[in-house]
Amino acid sequence: MHNLLINYKIKKAVEKREAHKKNFLTLRKIRNIIVFLDTEDYEEADVFIDHLERMGKKVTSYAYKSKKDIYDYSETPYIIIDYKDTSKWFENKLEKIANEIKQVHYDALFDLTIERNPTLEFLVACANATFKVGHKKRNNIRLYDFTISALKVNNNNENLRTREFGKQILHYLSTIKTN
Repeated sequence: MHNLLINYKIKKAVEKREAHKKNFLTLRKIRNIIVFLDTEDYEEADVFIDHLERMGKKVTSYAYKSKKDIYDYSETPYIIIDYKDTSKWFENKLEKIANEIKQVHYDALFDLTIERNPTLEFLVACANATFKVGHKKRNNIRLYDFTISALKVNNNNENLRTREFGKQILHYLSTIKTN
């Protein structure tokens, strides 16, 4: 039931965004960034986020903590979205997070998740970002302005995928030419 409801909300949020004109921004033009990631990949994502901050970018990060993740992330600089807080729609915690994200305008959104995560997809759809970048997932939802799908996958090391994905984002956004 939860996935059915969240997929409906994603669809509605995407429909609102359909009028949004695709904007491609170069890395040089991006100043304020929102990043979504899974807590299981936080160490590798941290390297990517650190790199962005050293480039002078302002980064706000949201990390999704799944049911199987038992670690404490209170010492990380990320805003943690715990599955327990998002699985009960009647408490509206996910809606509150989405409304907080809508209040701030970001130049870019980077979704570092590789696997499909309906909770984060809903937040991506709701986010107020000019340029959204993410990994092409196996669904027909158009969440991103720019997708990257050619990842070098090493099934023995999930974090390698996140690290490689971050490198590809930086590479493509450094080489894109806009008018």
